[in-house]
Amino acid sequence: ALHSAIMTAVQSAFRLGLRPATAKFLAHVRDHLRKSVPDAIAALVPDGTPGEVVIDNLIARYVEDWLGLTADTPRVGEAPLYR
Repeated sequence: ALHSAIMTAVQSAFRLGLRPATAKFLAHVRDHLRKSVPDAIAALVPDGTPGEVVIDNLIARYVEDWLGLTADTPRVGEAPLYR
């Protein structure tokens, strides 16, 4: 369920024209995840905000997959494309 929710949220963010690695993009995806898979998010982020790094890393991985990035390309947030 978490996989599908992240994919749906990332696709939705792109369709809305949000740019990866921006606060609006992350907020959109996080909000979708909290609404669609609250139990999975609670398990990943048991005590709140510090655990959101885990969620952000998952989001980054799905963004990279969506964009077709490989190990040789800059990671999300490292290339001018993402700034």
